[in-house]
Amino acid sequence: KTISYSAKLSYNLKPGQRFDVSAFGDPSHASLGPIRDNALLNPNGETTAFSELHFGGHNVIGRYSGVFGKIFTEANIARAYNKSDETFPPENNLNQVIDLTRGGLIFGGIGQKANNKSKDLQAGVKATYVAGQHQLKLGYQFEAMTFQEDFGVVGSRFAVVDSNGMRRDTFGGAIVEKFSDDLYRVIFADLTNSDQEATGRYHSAFLQDTWSANDRLVLSGGLRYDRERVIGSAASLGLPGNWSPRIGATFDFLGQGRSKAYVHWGRYSQKLPMTLATKLLSLGTKLTRADYSDANLTQQIPGAPVQTGGAFVDKVDPDIKAMYQNEVVAGLEVAPAGDVSVGARFIHRDLGRVIEDISNIT
Repeated sequence: KTISYSAKLSYNLKPGQRFDVSAFGDPSHASLGPIRDNALLNPNGETTAFSELHFGGHNVIGRYSGVFGKIFTEANIARAYNKSDETFPPENNLNQVIDLTRGGLIFGGIGQKANNKSKDLQAGVKATYVAGQHQLKLGYQFEAMTFQEDFGVVGSRFAVVDSNGMRRDTFGGAIVEKFSDDLYRVIFADLTNSDQEATGRYHSAFLQDTWSANDRLVLSGGLRYDRERVIGSAASLGLPGNWSPRIGATFDFLGQGRSKAYVHWGRYSQKLPMTLATKLLSLGTKLTRADYSDANLTQQIPGAPVQTGGAFVDKVDPDIKAMYQNEVVAGLEVAPAGDVSVGARFIHRDLGRVIEDISNIT
């Protein structure tokens, strides 16, 4: 069930001065049932993997636009809130078991959860100035982000003796592989609280010029600067100094205002996903292997290997730089007669640099 709403209020303070306020959202709810496809794989029709989902968000935006002589100004401030929250009844708080003795049949609870909430505050200003055949634009935008993610496992808490001989209680349950009636292997569990919060700060500024060289040729060029910092509970990661040039040209090859040939090239920096900060830049320890002789995880097998994994803050490339994408757009368009126009367009994009997490398994 989704409730979609929108509203807008506009007010003209005086000619050339305008305020707009908009709000929209889509709060949604999926009732208790087989939200996940593996809920249908439980044997004998059990409903222990059923869950309930609340998702969607709310947004509000305020804008101002005004004309002062040859200068056109715009300012905006926006607030966004979104969430994805999966819940389940107490009787569904069970460990998820992958039964390898029966071909990988899955039973028990919903397994891994990844509930999240995000808040985003944006504010920006732009100005356009017309000087002869030139149209100059400049702008700045700031963004403050908060992202909370609970990336854990549903199920009953249990104890494990780690590789240092220390007894530790888990935060929640486990995903378990059953190899036999005497061997249950935990492959994922939380040894610390899985609920993490990260923040981010993003700044961008740009300057561009559109020059009408004559009545047939228009040239454009610009430069954008972006910098970002994401902050987890254990470390932060900054990506400063991202310069993105853009250049383009449009030509009326028939000279009658009914045709154009155009080509544009630009570089576009891409922001880091905030989930990277909650997973890789935050404190947290996962249990990735422990063997038990019973399904309730009370009898740990002596001498069996125990493996854990923690934050990866010390494994970030010290020379890391922001992701970016290059784009080329070219095309032709002509209106041969009347109200008909025909055209063709070519677009090519390539990722020039990528930030990605990798496995440390060799």
